[in-house]
Amino acid sequence: MATRKTLNLLPSIFQTETNKKFLGATLDQLVSEPDISKFNGFIGRKFSPVNKPSDNFINEPTVSRENYQFEPAVVIKNTSNGIDLYADYQDLLEKVANHGGITENHNRLFESEYYSFNPRINFDKFINYTRYFWLPTGTDPVTVSAGTPGNDRTFVITRNDPGGYATINQDSTPNSTITLVRGAVYKFNVNQPGAKFWIQTEVGIDGFKDFNQTISTRDIIGIENNGAESGTITFTVPDKDSQDYYFKMPSLGFIDYAISEPFSAIDGQFWVNGNNAMDQIEGSTRYPQGYYVVFTSTSTNPDNWIDYTGNPVPIDKRHGLWKITINQNSKIQMEFVRTIPLGYKIRINYGANAGKEFFKNSGDNLVLSPPITAPLSTLFYQDENNESIVGKINIVDFPGNAINVNSDILGKVTYTSPNGVVFTNGLTVVFDNTVFPNSYRNSKYIIEGVGKSIKLIDIILLESVESVDTKSSVPFDQEPFDTLGLDQPIANSVAIPDYIVMNKSTTDLNAWARGNRWFHEDIIAKAAEYNKTTVKIDPTKRANRPIIEFEEDLQLFNSGKNFLAIIDRADTNFVGTGEKILNAYTDVNDKYVNDASIRRLNYIENK
Repeated sequence: MATRKTLNLLPSIFQTETNKKFLGATLDQLVSEPDISKFNGFIGRKFSPVNKPSDNFINEPTVSRENYQFEPAVVIKNTSNGIDLYADYQDLLEKVANHGGITENHNRLFESEYYSFNPRINFDKFINYTRYFWLPTGTDPVTVSAGTPGNDRTFVITRNDPGGYATINQDSTPNSTITLVRGAVYKFNVNQPGAKFWIQTEVGIDGFKDFNQTISTRDIIGIENNGAESGTITFTVPDKDSQDYYFKMPSLGFIDYAISEPFSAIDGQFWVNGNNAMDQIEGSTRYPQGYYVVFTSTSTNPDNWIDYTGNPVPIDKRHGLWKITINQNSKIQMEFVRTIPLGYKIRINYGANAGKEFFKNSGDNLVLSPPITAPLSTLFYQDENNESIVGKINIVDFPGNAINVNSDILGKVTYTSPNGVVFTNGLTVVFDNTVFPNSYRNSKYIIEGVGKSIKLIDIILLESVESVDTKSSVPFDQEPFDTLGLDQPIANSVAIPDYIVMNKSTTDLNAWARGNRWFHEDIIAKAAEYNKTTVKIDPTKRANRPIIEFEEDLQLFNSGKNFLAIIDRADTNFVGTGEKILNAYTDVNDKYVNDASIRRLNYIENK
């Protein structure tokens, strides 16, 4: 077929070799008649089980293309659903070859002596099994309430300097975490002369922020007598929005210096760095030419507001924005820039006030803004002399309304109740009458899913483990009934530890999940701490070999996905022309069903 050359359409001066190559690869392909050949054959693998020797395949130019066609590919999409990367098996081989790899023998290239295997189990239970205990009835339940964390409003601080810790209210836990409710008033009784007790925003004995040594961590709204060595520190915990006035105040931006000296002590004075009192401004040795400053002095003495010409500074300009200039005689001359409106704030860049904010109050003075600490949910108590004596203070909202379990707890990554209960996997909780919906009230639940999505497992559902009435129901590592000296079936199979279980939060609530009674020793201790009881752990209940606990929601063979309800008996009846229906009811004549601790399932077929 004829091929059109677009190069011939150009003036002869432009018919160069470079343009010939460019147009031949681009425009010539568009204006030329298509050169189409018709093929009839297969493309793809030749070693598929459905292939026949007589099948006609299109010949490929290379052996590699011949052997690997339409192989699995990797497609990586971005958040906008666009494709960032596409690569198939051929791309991988060519990339390896490009880096000097030998690609002739694919077995040699990709074989591995080791491989990764994820058994989908809880590795902590498998490795640290000695820290888990089998508790058929679970841990002691902890009450979750929308009320305050107890009636004890006074904390007695006992300092133990050699051990590097403090105890609170004779709690045996060193440097324990305490929880305070917004709106409540708390007192901290201290008696440690020579060692101040501080409540602060960051850990550290210097009392200043790590990123700015001019800002104190101990200036906290609502605290009186902070840093006392003996006596009482009172903390009225503020509401989150109690400092919104300062936080939401409009800002004029950053200013170089806030000068506390009177205006007349700066304007008209000589600047000779290092030779007199004017060698620095507010703790900075920077050459001040061109810097913007404000004056924070509240003095009303007219002599303090005289400029270098001997004239008084107008009242409406005194607390405005000024610019420093140094004249040829090395004298400082203040140049007025603009006024600062009432209710506006500025932030300081340099000097002793670096990082601090000032605002124009109703008296037309620039006043230091307090640190914004009201919204903080975490504070710390800190000994001034010993870095090891430090503890965490959690600030929780005063409930106002009751806890809504569905919106406040379920599905959240973490949760701390208003009465200070930190939700932890395995902890058993009971909700009082301050929660909604009402169905959660006065019921016990085991917490699971913290860190991903919190779930509450009703203990009643976990107790519905089938009664053991055959020797095959005994866990494989235990003795059968006759060798255990039992003359009748065990009422509840959770009496015997089972080392192959599933996470309690699995949706189908299969028997592996319902029969799981392993609890970490830290959870047992935490429950005792919340209930203010002594930790009691039976050493005979400790796991003596690795626990295999499968992850939740693994699909089981020939099993459903969602748990619906507990039934006591199943009665299958034939109705009409062989249609079978299922009716659930309780047989009061069955001695097992009469026992509230047993949920036995029997199948009866009436023909």
